[in-house]
Amino acid sequence: MLRLSIRFLAFTRWPCVGAMPEFSPKIKVVQDPQAILANGRTWDVTCTGIELIDKDTSLGGLGYAAAKFIPLTPAAPPSADPKVSQNSNAHPPRDLKEGLRILLDTGSSVSWLPPDIIRQIAAHYGVDLTRHMDQSTRSVTGPEFVVPKKGQTSLHKVALYFEGLDANTVRVEVFADQFIYGAHPKTGALEGLMFSTEKRCVFGLNWFHANWVKMCAPKDEKPYVQLALQEHVPAMVIKHQLPPKEK
Repeated sequence: MLRLSIRFLAFTRWPCVGAMPEFSPKIKVVQDPQAILANGRTWDVTCTGIELIDKDTSLGGLGYAAAKFIPLTPAAPPSADPKVSQNSNAHPPRDLKEGLRILLDTGSSVSWLPPDIIRQIAAHYGVDLTRHMDQSTRSVTGPEFVVPKKGQTSLHKVALYFEGLDANTVRVEVFADQFIYGAHPKTGALEGLMFSTEKRCVFGLNWFHANWVKMCAPKDEKPYVQLALQEHVPAMVIKHQLPPKEK
């Protein structure tokens, strides 16, 4: 499969010559008072859950199988697995209000979530965690889990639920490939891009590779983030390609 991708930063305007991606409603940015006092800004969002959605090969690859919803809370129990509707539009329980604060950070090459969440993600794909990370140094020397190549792993999806700017819930879908796991350039093994931490949770570069990320800090409005699925297929790359360089 031909894989192309485009990664760039743009300021004040959308720079691509084609159509703008279909961005999500505005997602609330949680303010960090200490960072503001230090003349800086962090981009933290509140995520209430992750929904793992597998491609259903029994229907000729045209549909998606039952979803597993994992609530994200500061202390989610290892057995947490609320039942949801059996389709890709399943929603978390309405009374789920507590979420997990996550830093959006391009300085991290991978993402970090609590150990019990990582265990549930790995278990969904049929694997046990291969090792435990050094929580004090966050030293990354290899994947925490490897996903077996069963079915259409390149088409599995992930839905995430965020606290919206208007106290609403914003649901965003991305492909599991590029976010949850990615193919090793030499071996082709589907190595996990999510790691365990008991410290600050982070969505790193693997999150930015799965989405178009629009980070806004207007003068007369609270800061917010908007997301859009980034499809790594030639037609979408051409549609959103950057304009040619000026000579």
